[in-house]
Amino acid sequence: MRGNRVVAALLAGAVAWTLAGCGSSGDPGRASGTEAGTGSLEAKDNKEIVYISIGMSNAYDVAYRKSAKAELSRYGYTLTTLDANFDQSKSDQVVQQYLATGKTPAGFLWQPVDPSAGANSSRLLARRAPVLQVSQLPRSDAAFGYAATNQEAVGEQMGKLLLEARAKATSMGVKLHSSGGNLLYLDGTPGSPALDDRYRGIMKATQSAPFTMISRAAGGFDSDAGYKAANTTIPQFKGEGIDFIVAFNLGVASGAVRAAQQNGLALGQSTFLVAGDCGTGQMSQVASGLIYGTVVQSGYVEGLVSARSLVQRIATGKTTPDTVTLPVSATEPPLTATPPSQVTFMDVPAATATNLDTRYWGVTYNEACSGT
Repeated sequence: MRGNRVVAALLAGAVAWTLAGCGSSGDPGRASGTEAGTGSLEAKDNKEIVYISIGMSNAYDVAYRKSAKAELSRYGYTLTTLDANFDQSKSDQVVQQYLATGKTPAGFLWQPVDPSAGANSSRLLARRAPVLQVSQLPRSDAAFGYAATNQEAVGEQMGKLLLEARAKATSMGVKLHSSGGNLLYLDGTPGSPALDDRYRGIMKATQSAPFTMISRAAGGFDSDAGYKAANTTIPQFKGEGIDFIVAFNLGVASGAVRAAQQNGLALGQSTFLVAGDCGTGQMSQVASGLIYGTVVQSGYVEGLVSARSLVQRIATGKTTPDTVTLPVSATEPPLTATPPSQVTFMDVPAATATNLDTRYWGVTYNEACSGT
């Protein structure tokens, strides 16, 4: 469900959150970085990390948990997962039930369904142990940091893929139906914080050479929802000509492939389809060219990034007030016992049929997107 994540909030919310974290007096030491660190990346007597998950019913979050658990185990930590089943009230209940046990873990990975509604739970957790928020940017100063995805950057990569697809269409002699080409946008689930962030990123990347957007329709999150949305929208606009389709994620794009084929669109020939994050969907359709490209937002990589930031915080008891993006590299970078950044983004490169074997922190783009 990480397809649905951060940055209209990022710039406005991050400024407020960062300022709050620097001057907080409500949650002693957590956001301001004053608790005592263990002095080592290796776990000491307290080895438990508790992950309060938004939900474990999709491939992305399963990959995230598997990756975070494996990374934490490298440093001697165990991972306990508590599932909120995509319900913020259930998430709050899970927090209350865990805190009632009296246990004090080494730290929390906190993934609220609604970060604003879950702000009080975040504060309660922070009184017990350091809290790293994932998936969506914190709305309170209780969490010491955020480590996951920059959703506007995902949108920018989607926009760049659209520009590449248009260049390819032009080189193939495809006649576009409008200036820049007609674009159908299959968005995500309404209410998702990532919707406007990704849209903003797409507009930013294409503003100097815009497309003609003929529709922005709710496309849901998975293949079935994508198929239904595309099978409804494509017939409505086929007469105007559909040159490009951009889908919120690879799952929605996979459903759109089926609808496009049933409605007579020739994908990769006269109509070009681009997907957002690759965590849910069929990479084989990228390899075949039915989907021109997708964005490598990987649960595998996100799990590593989160685990590393939390281990560093436990070791040092501090956080630096900056924002960093960890770059793509063939192997996972070494981890040092230095304070993590308050905001840590993983890079989100574009993947097409030509670069699926590129390695990202020990796995290929194809493997990262397939839930390795």
